Amino acid sequence: MNFELTLPAMTCGHCVKTVTTAVQKLDAQASVSADLATHRVRVETTAATQGDDPGSVRHDRRSLTESVRSEKLGEGAQELDGGHRI
Repeated sequence: MNFELTLPAMTCGHCVKTVTTAVQKLDAQASVSADLATHRVRVETTAATQGDDPGSVRHDRRSLTESVRSEKLGEGAQELDGGHRI
């Protein structure tokens, strides 16, 4: 699964690290790339569930986005679909 977010408050390398950490709390294998000039973040993940036990938590676009929004700089986060906000 790949998706993009726009984060108007993302302005520095520390912000990128904060976003990366927020995503990787839920999916340690996720790849996060950021473009500070456009305030966009691209998340690439293959994890639908974490762990092998039946009680595993499902991580989808929504839960990963909410993890980013839970950070102060993520308050204005908007999901993008083909470059358009959704």
